[in-house]
Amino acid sequence: MQANNNHNSVVAQGGGNVTVHLHQRRLLPARPIDDFYLQAARLAWAKVAPDGTAITVPARIRDLIAVQGHGLAVVSGAAGTGRTAAAVKALAMIAEERHRADPDKEMHLEQLVPDWDPPDTELLPLQENFGYVLDVSPEISGWHRRSALAKDLVDHGKKLAGMRSCLILIVDKDGWPAAGEPADFLVRAARPSPRLLCRAHLSVLYRRSDLAQRLDPATDAAPGQVGLAHLVKEGMHPSDAAELARLLGVTDRSESSVAIAVGTFNQWLGRIKEVFDDTRDNPDDRALLLAAVFLEGCSPSQVQRAARILLDETPETDVRRVLSGMDLASRLQSVGAEVVDGVVTFRHLPGFGPAVLRHVWTQLSDVQSHLTRWIGKITAHGSVGADCREQIADLLAGLAISQNDTSILPSHQSVARSDLAPLARGPVAARMLATAAQQPVFGAKVREQLRDRWAMSEDCSVAEVAALVCQEPFAKQYPKQALVRLRWVLDRHQNDSAVQEAERALLKMAADSALLPDVWSSVVNWTNVSGFRAGRRAFLSLVDPKAAPGVLRVLITDAEQDPRVVDELITAWSRVLSDPELEDQCEKVLAAWAQAVADGYVASETVVNVLHQVVTDHLFTGPMSSFLMGKEGVGYPPAVIAMRHRILERQGFAPADTSGTSEGAQP
Repeated sequence: MQANNNHNSVVAQGGGNVTVHLHQRRLLPARPIDDFYLQAARLAWAKVAPDGTAITVPARIRDLIAVQGHGLAVVSGAAGTGRTAAAVKALAMIAEERHRADPDKEMHLEQLVPDWDPPDTELLPLQENFGYVLDVSPEISGWHRRSALAKDLVDHGKKLAGMRSCLILIVDKDGWPAAGEPADFLVRAARPSPRLLCRAHLSVLYRRSDLAQRLDPATDAAPGQVGLAHLVKEGMHPSDAAELARLLGVTDRSESSVAIAVGTFNQWLGRIKEVFDDTRDNPDDRALLLAAVFLEGCSPSQVQRAARILLDETPETDVRRVLSGMDLASRLQSVGAEVVDGVVTFRHLPGFGPAVLRHVWTQLSDVQSHLTRWIGKITAHGSVGADCREQIADLLAGLAISQNDTSILPSHQSVARSDLAPLARGPVAARMLATAAQQPVFGAKVREQLRDRWAMSEDCSVAEVAALVCQEPFAKQYPKQALVRLRWVLDRHQNDSAVQEAERALLKMAADSALLPDVWSSVVNWTNVSGFRAGRRAFLSLVDPKAAPGVLRVLITDAEQDPRVVDELITAWSRVLSDPELEDQCEKVLAAWAQAVADGYVASETVVNVLHQVVTDHLFTGPMSSFLMGKEGVGYPPAVIAMRHRILERQGFAPADTSGTSEGAQP
């Protein structure tokens, strides 16, 4: 967790050895650039474009930063032009030069995650001797203040330059201003030769020069060898060329392993074509293949039942026909599956199942609606695929990502459709959306939909899915965006299941010491918005020791040292005590505070001080009055009686001696 730009933060000890900077504004998440990626940039850089011209993009970026002294460079281009690789190569060049000049000062290279909503340059880190890469290409076209933000980024770059640091921004082809001061920092990306890239990776990173040579179009495959030269197309994405090198590089010396690598890279198109050519007039076996893809890991009989549901057929009743047909294991094998230890699997063909689904979805597109209804049937409660919902959800999420198609994912409208219900609502729908939302490029659209169509929906089932998405792991990767979406769910009129899931998500985030400062800051801001239920609900959840004992302990510990936290607690309590809808919950949380003091879990003096100041304005407010005076006929535990006495004494009252069993304290 970064502590820069937070000179007034107070350190609090949260249980155990956890240290929390409660008043630190959390910056964009930063992760060290992967060592393998750095090695690829340093040692296996493809220096030539497909037309044979030299690629100078990294050198131009390096000159902007190292020679001209700027702290910002912007790399623009379409997807597949090697923008990020060029940025990393430039950072590697700068870091090596600085290391040669001063071996004791290593430059730290990090990748930033754009966890902001909306974009805010105040969230960018500002540390000495750091090099950052930030990819905003999926979102920059939607920035509302694009010109102003570009100016802010230029100003931030100037600050970085003063600290011997820099930021390389990745943008799309036209998102960055091409005129004015921002244009001075712009470098256009150039696509590297995919063949040279793949050969360089194989030779240098994987030490497989033998396979690299076989990529040469002039080289014919020897007898018994798998042909490789045709795999590289000059228009292919650089990441595809790198993936081909990886798949080939990890093979052993056998041609069978090379064949599997080639099949995986080609998404088994040749094998799939064979299967679909062989089953052109055999819908039974095609249905069996699809059922095996969705129910991989199930028994052959379960797969067969699912196939019959797809074809809307009943089991064969003619014994003669049953006995004369091909056995089930042989049928499965004929379409590419295997039966191992009694279950159907494609482990021998990695990626074959998803590749089959992509083929059917794109090449037999008329079947899409039938597939959707079938998935709803087999995943219904008690149906053959009910126990496979999560793996089916993962399969569909992968399909949506590969096709860049959000319509494959659950939508806020599909929640109401009974045929899609098993995968369109609840944890399974949230799993699919969370998987897609974490994708750097495709996920930008999904994250926007989660906010505008799910979290803001008046439908409880829809909003509940948004709250479920905002739990791990999405909240760890995009905590600020998760909080924005939770805010909308928590502000619902009714305290329904969606609100309860949002409260659970918020507590899970708060339990993470790295996320707690962001959570607390957001909740404090929400409580200051008049008529905003989200802040009041969130506050009571966070400070309830029964729901989040560790969070309350950190807050009270921090309040002992920082008067800002005391003020925030007092203000928030004042807000929630003024809400008649929360009277019962307020009473319960106040009683829980008293018990926490009695148990020695939190500092009693700090709690009394906070409640004493709250009482000044809310002595006769329902919840506080009940807490201090008691209700006739209601028994109160000793902890509440003790706290009641201490607060009243602090207020200047002389509380009567009460047993706490049926009467309240009397001033």
